[in-house]
Amino acid sequence: MSQKTYDVIIVGAGIAGLTAATKCMEAGLDVLVLEARDRVGGRTLTKEFQGANVDLGGMWINPDTQTNVGSLVTSLNLTLFPQYDTGTKIIELERGKLATYPGDIPNISVPSLLDLQQLLTRVEWSRVEVPVEDPSQAPQSYAWDSISLAQWLRSNAWTTDVKKMVDVALRSIVGVDPEEVSFLWFLFYCNSAKGFMSLIEVQGAQKMRLVE
Repeated sequence: MSQKTYDVIIVGAGIAGLTAATKCMEAGLDVLVLEARDRVGGRTLTKEFQGANVDLGGMWINPDTQTNVGSLVTSLNLTLFPQYDTGTKIIELERGKLATYPGDIPNISVPSLLDLQQLLTRVEWSRVEVPVEDPSQAPQSYAWDSISLAQWLRSNAWTTDVKKMVDVALRSIVGVDPEEVSFLWFLFYCNSAKGFMSLIEVQGAQKMRLVE
């Protein structure tokens, strides 16, 4: 049996793998993409449930801040629609204890609000020091990369409510336990998105969704 030789072999047919394969093919390279699943798309997955399409993976984009994926959507002639966010929000900080709130931030005490503000300020001051092109060049890169995001939160949040609320938000944003990523990586992630608030606000990273 003859053996095929490729210029590039890409493992994983998620968005990153497929994008890399496309770029390589555009450069005239012979490419092979390997995928263990019986589908492509990686964490981007839509399933039909009771007659409606439900997103089980990545679902939002903001073409204004996520310019690369915005360009991809345009090149594929896909249609976007704005994320609906009118109405009361629900949050569960403790198992079985649901709370509702009308705005962007849950109803918490004044000390907790002050705590949240100082925490967000610390993140904003720190993330601008992290070069997106090379996070290792940040002045405190070694120290920030030596602690997990969860460790940083425990050391810098004062109130229990804020620790719980921010922990829930971080799990949603990064998609993993905050113990599993470094604080430096989180700052790089925030700076890539033009700020932490851009990641959690509907008019930020959750601004648009795909019709298809």
